[in-house]
Amino acid sequence: MASTTPTTSASLTRRGRWRPSTARGPSYRAAIGALHANGIQALADVVLNQRLGADGCEDVLAQEVLGSDRDERVGVPQTISAWTRFTFPGRAGAYSDFTWDWTCFHGVDWDDRARRKAIFLFDGKHWDDAVERAENGNYDYLMGADVDVNDPRVYEELVRWGRWYVDECSLDGFRLDALKHIDRQLHRIAREIAEDTEEMRV
Repeated sequence: MASTTPTTSASLTRRGRWRPSTARGPSYRAAIGALHANGIQALADVVLNQRLGADGCEDVLAQEVLGSDRDERVGVPQTISAWTRFTFPGRAGAYSDFTWDWTCFHGVDWDDRARRKAIFLFDGKHWDDAVERAENGNYDYLMGADVDVNDPRVYEELVRWGRWYVDECSLDGFRLDALKHIDRQLHRIAREIAEDTEEMRV
């Protein structure tokens, strides 16, 4: 979504243009089982602080900010077309009925209306504070649609998803990527997921 909506196996699947092997889920779980059988723990490598491959655009009032200083605003607020609508039609609510829209995010780096790349902060939103600040003023934003983990709805959905993932695949823990871009709230989410799982590692 940095410049266009990325084409990935996940996005193609939910759009009905590509079908993965029906054995992929069982094969994944079997691989984890094989690790456990050999005394090896299985950690899932997850990225929770941004999303790519949206199902649709939304018109959002946003403010451009400097790439070198995300606290420095440029010009005046403008309505952009942002890839922030995640409905997962191919799943038909099988795993979650949660719909992601622009209110679940802080901002994006692409205005589809103007076909222009820049970092845009949504009106009424602010970058998270508990992140790396030595680079770019505030390094909350990295790419795609930046997840607002402090939104109560988003927090609840991430905890629910994490618990489902751990239970479904018998995971031993998570490896969280891009930590310097993640608010401490996401660390609390990981700990809350771990509370329901004995000896889970984060």
